[in-house]
Amino acid sequence: MPFPLIVLALLCEIVNGADENIKVCSISVPVPGQNNAVVRPSVPVEYCQDRDAAACFEIFKPTDNNIFANNRMPNQNYQVLDKCQQEPYIMLARQMCPWMCATCCMTKEYNCENATTLLPPPTTCRDERQNCAAIRATNSCGGVFRTTMMQQCARTCGYCT
Repeated sequence: MPFPLIVLALLCEIVNGADENIKVCSISVPVPGQNNAVVRPSVPVEYCQDRDAAACFEIFKPTDNNIFANNRMPNQNYQVLDKCQQEPYIMLARQMCPWMCATCCMTKEYNCENATTLLPPPTTCRDERQNCAAIRATNSCGGVFRTTMMQQCARTCGYCT
């Protein structure tokens, strides 16, 4: 009699899915006071939202709310539904359900090089304008002009790393 129960339990697990450590958009974070690290999202899920939360719920069918509660604990590995990382669902997880599947780093808001927040790479760092030396001479590389100068006079104004 126990054998059919085990088979039934395994089938339920296959149908309902399981939780697994996040693999995409993840970083290793050291745990304070311990000699180990945990895997957490590289972009916190609070920074993005699902395009259609009801559809994401129906597609990925989270059966255990403990996964969401446990993910709030910074000293534990971040878990996602296994379907989020399986081949037929990966694109859907990234495009439609970034909150549920913790793929926020793949959204257009975070999967880019934003010149206003990132310094240009040193190999491509150059001035886009011709009169950058004059701009630097008038101390106009910073302040309210900083964002513009990071884009137009990055080399002369010292924004290259």
